[in-house]
Order: sequence, then C-alpha cells, then structure tokens
Amino acid sequence: MFLVQHHEKNPDDIGKWATAGGGIDQNDENHISCLRRELSEEFGGDALDGLHFGAKIRSHTGMGRIAHFYLVTARSQNFSPVATDEIMSCGWFTYDEAKSLRLFFGIESDLFAQALTILDHDAGP
Repeated sequence: MFLVQHHEKNPDDIGKWATAGGGIDQNDENHISCLRRELSEEFGGDALDGLHFGAKIRSHTGMGRIAHFYLVTARSQNFSPVATDEIMSCGWFTYDEAKSLRLFFGIESDLFAQALTILDHDAGP
C-alpha cells in the first residue's frame, strides 16, 4: 500500500500516514478526475502514466468530511513527491507494516485488506 505523510497544521495529525489524494475542486468532473488531478499535483503528471484507476473501495465519514477511497494499481513503485510543500514523506508498506503506523483516518490498513480481496478476486483461480 502506498501511503503519504502530509505537512499537517493540526499538531495531533503530525506524523500520521494516509492515502494520497485530496479535496474535490469545482472543476473536477467526478471523484476519479479529482484523484487524477491530486496525484498529478502531488507526484507529477508522469506518475499517472503507470496507474490504473479501479472501483471505489469505500466511503468514510469523519473529521468533518466524507472521504472516498478508490483502488489504484501501479506498474511502478517509483513515486517521489513534487509537491514537497504538501507531502513530506511517502512509501510502500505491507499490510502488517501499515497496521503498525499512526494512521490519519485509522482505516487505511482495512482499506489495504479490502484492496487485496478485490485484487485476489479479479485474478481468479
């Protein structure tokens, strides 16, 4: 699972890990166009070339927002933030590693498990 640490303003959230993404802008057509824009802003347009945007895994209401989580698969694991004023760190984590991190929403490791189930199902027997 790919997670990021944002430069947080709220002291309670400093050092927490979360999925990449962000808020919907007025010009975004839908959640996927929003996600594509956010990832392009955070990691550069070239990062989008190796990504496949799949189904929504889950919505989560909390912290004064509704977050929508989508399964995105990548052909490469080479992601470096270009928006270093927004992203301070990023990395790939196993399920067990993700469970041991301080998580922003607290559901990121559950999302990982759901994504693995979807990928296993799509791979078939």
